[in-house]
Amino acid sequence: MYRLEAIDFGRRMAVEKEMEKIETAPQPNAVFDESSNFLIYATLLEIKMVNLHTNKVARILGKVESNDRFLRIALYQEIEAARK
Repeated sequence: MYRLEAIDFGRRMAVEKEMEKIETAPQPNAVFDESSNFLIYATLLEIKMVNLHTNKVARILGKVESNDRFLRIALYQEIEAARK
């Protein structure tokens, strides 16, 4: 299990509070993969991929990025016809 130290958590929360004050700050989003099996979204600490069939976190991305806050998720999925 990944734990965040109290000082880092406090710093991240302070940044979140400042971002809430900015009207033009990008709003977080969530995206589905092409199969609609996974929901991908950013949290305060990382990016989570949740399997919607099992309701379990399948993958966590970016948790080692201590200075980054992910907000917007974009997902590129190759079109099946292009694979041939």
